[in-house]
Amino acid sequence: MHIPAIRDPRDDGITLNDKYSSKIALIGCGPASISCATFLARLGYKDLTIFEKQDYLGGLSSSEIPQYRLPYDAVNFEIQLAQDLGVKIVPNKPLTIEKDGLTVKKLLNEQGYKAIFLGIGLPNPNIDPMFKDLTKNEGFYTSKNFLPLVSKSSKAGKLPII
Repeated sequence: MHIPAIRDPRDDGITLNDKYSSKIALIGCGPASISCATFLARLGYKDLTIFEKQDYLGGLSSSEIPQYRLPYDAVNFEIQLAQDLGVKIVPNKPLTIEKDGLTVKKLLNEQGYKAIFLGIGLPNPNIDPMFKDLTKNEGFYTSKNFLPLVSKSSKAGKLPII
């Protein structure tokens, strides 16, 4: 696509039309939103904000993948690249259906966002009906309750908190 790897969002010497100044919200600060925001910024979009429900960044890359499989430095590099391109990240801001929370309707109608990217991942595991009644006490774990334990111990003290 011939998109430069680094673009200074303050002054790149290129005049873009008004669409590139449109506010764009990205929900979830995991791999999908980080990648989307980075590419949009590299294309010239200047008003990008990622909203993350947790107090750490990186999504499942941070919370479920152990350090020995995906070093946090690699995740942090991608986050820092997006921020270097002018992407704003707001932690502790979950998408809700409550009227006083962050909603799609509010983002579009009240806060002036023109587009919203939903990169919320898969919050719950798909469990075969055959196993639906099994619990951790019976030795049944899913990736959503086992991998965070492994990851947390391998990355202790390394998750970026903004």
